Amino acid sequence: MRPSFAYGPSPMIVGVIKQRTVRDAIAEIKNGETRGARGFDLHLATLDEEFRNVESIKQIVDATDKPILALHYNNGYFGDLGMNEEERTALLMAAVDAGVSAVDLQCYTFDTEAKAGFVDFDHIPEGLEFLSQKKPREVALKPEIIEKQRKFIDEVHAKGAEVLISMHFGVHLSFEELKALATFAHDVKGADIVKMVTPCENEEQLAECISSTILLKRDLAFPFSYHANGKMGVKSRKICPMLGSHIMFCNVDYGYCSDPEQLHLESMTEAYRRMGEQ
Repeated sequence: MRPSFAYGPSPMIVGVIKQRTVRDAIAEIKNGETRGARGFDLHLATLDEEFRNVESIKQIVDATDKPILALHYNNGYFGDLGMNEEERTALLMAAVDAGVSAVDLQCYTFDTEAKAGFVDFDHIPEGLEFLSQKKPREVALKPEIIEKQRKFIDEVHAKGAEVLISMHFGVHLSFEELKALATFAHDVKGADIVKMVTPCENEEQLAECISSTILLKRDLAFPFSYHANGKMGVKSRKICPMLGSHIMFCNVDYGYCSDPEQLHLESMTEAYRRMGEQ
């Protein structure tokens, strides 16, 4: 039985795995385990093409008893892979077949036009009217797109895995707006866990980000991950998991593909241990 990613230990301090080969991915997972990782975030796109298959991914999954979240943002080791949505989601499903605990389904999946900005002005449901003014990225609302996403999610669930729906909005949103979008992703699209990211460029936005995390934890009946990026984003990555955000994305080590805004795994596990948060 797969370990749950959505309902595993919280905060889920995860090691981000961006490697080209199975051997290197397994090595990084083993290093992550010794440094306190509670789970792993496996980037499928950085694997060389010969390893983007069920058999290879299963070798990675079988190397740990920790839950693995697989994602495929088309960001390869040396740049954009250029896969279409059918190819991209097929690789995610291959990861499910290989035994990962969960997959990251971007909220714009099957509608890449919505990736760059909000476009579905004719399909705004009640309670999300603010979308026409805020115009966040990665929010797809077309009924036929939602139906395709639900079908994909239902298939993942039928195979025993979970789905995280991710949204990187690119605009500042209030607590009420975040709550409405998280609820929509969970109730309408069927996500097990919802990940949201907003920009944070000053202390006022950081304070609102922290406040929103506390209120989301109070009001949402399902797990969520919320942090910010930008000038003050790193601070939110450190603080929000203490207040209810489920996932802390960390670098096992810093390498060629590392996101410098993501935290250092061993440092964070030790800090949280000393603060009594583990």
